[in-house]
Amino acid sequence: MNKPSAANPAFRTAQRQISDRSPGPDTEQAEQSSRYLSKEAVQQARQTPRDLSRNDVLQLQRTLGNQSVRRILTRASTVEQPAVPRTTATISHPARIMRQSVWRTGNSSSTSIQRTLKKLPGKSSGWFRKGRRDKLNSLVEAYNSLEMATIGSKKTVAGYQNLLTSLNEIWKAAHDWKLATLKKTPEKAGEIQAWIDKQVLPEISLKENGIEEIKQAAALEDSWKGAKYNAAYAGPAYTTSPNAGLNWLAAPEIAGVYKYHIIKNQFDGATLNAYEDLMQYKQNKTAGEALRIYRKYQMNTSNQLNITGEGAGGLEGIGRARAAIEALEQNPQNPPDDFGAIETSIQNVLNEIMISFKDTEPYKKITTPPNVVS
Repeated sequence: MNKPSAANPAFRTAQRQISDRSPGPDTEQAEQSSRYLSKEAVQQARQTPRDLSRNDVLQLQRTLGNQSVRRILTRASTVEQPAVPRTTATISHPARIMRQSVWRTGNSSSTSIQRTLKKLPGKSSGWFRKGRRDKLNSLVEAYNSLEMATIGSKKTVAGYQNLLTSLNEIWKAAHDWKLATLKKTPEKAGEIQAWIDKQVLPEISLKENGIEEIKQAAALEDSWKGAKYNAAYAGPAYTTSPNAGLNWLAAPEIAGVYKYHIIKNQFDGATLNAYEDLMQYKQNKTAGEALRIYRKYQMNTSNQLNITGEGAGGLEGIGRARAAIEALEQNPQNPPDDFGAIETSIQNVLNEIMISFKDTEPYKKITTPPNVVS
């Protein structure tokens, strides 16, 4: 019997991986972009964020990116607050703990969530030697040790392949044991299969997806570093058009360059992921899919995405879009063709990030003809 293949869907996870980058000093790109803003607004954001007007915050978000502004305001707010002893009450909620990134290179101080396999409960029946259960749990211990050894290190394809090899060994041991007990003790066989389904297969899927993430992140970085002039993308549609950002994302040859900027320089991978999910939704317009996307990005608030409605019908337009999606919970018939003002707000952010992108060398290389040597 062949080992079942764990699900490995097409991922936009390189975006998510880069957006998980640890908060740090403002990037050079953010500093370059700040010249489009009021100097007073930028200075005030860093020193007294609570006194910023709503318009100043929106302008900062449009130019620097939603996540960049979040980091600036968070750091400034932290400076203002007195130190508080770390107690159980002050520990960050798990939702605020960022997972490790394939872009992070050995930062042992960074916090991450580490998933480990749980052992198969119970005791082996062997008296003088280890039984199958003990041997299987020994493999689990070895895997968890190998997994823990990767904390703080840069993720690599080879590292994930080693973890997959260990997982496949665990799967085979458990599967063989299940077949050996199927006839005599079907209850035990069911217990083993349930453990495989809950523990082993999801972990295999995570590691297979991890390999895909690393490859996609590397591809985006290669696109960024390999940017060169292309006359097809030097015209107004990709330089001065109000929809230039979306046009870049729709052009396979250059999309990776702009995605890299959005994710790594602007820390706005969530917006990019949401946009791609919404584009995919148009191929599968169901109530379940609409609600999944809506909940995934907390579109009932502006916590993850800059969906204030500016240029998209304002708060009233956002309210109507939210109501249309939330109504699907009670009446799943006739899901909407799109997410209305929510979708338009996301598109606006991706177009406005072009302001900072135009200052980058890759953009200039792609859109500027090289000097003609006479």
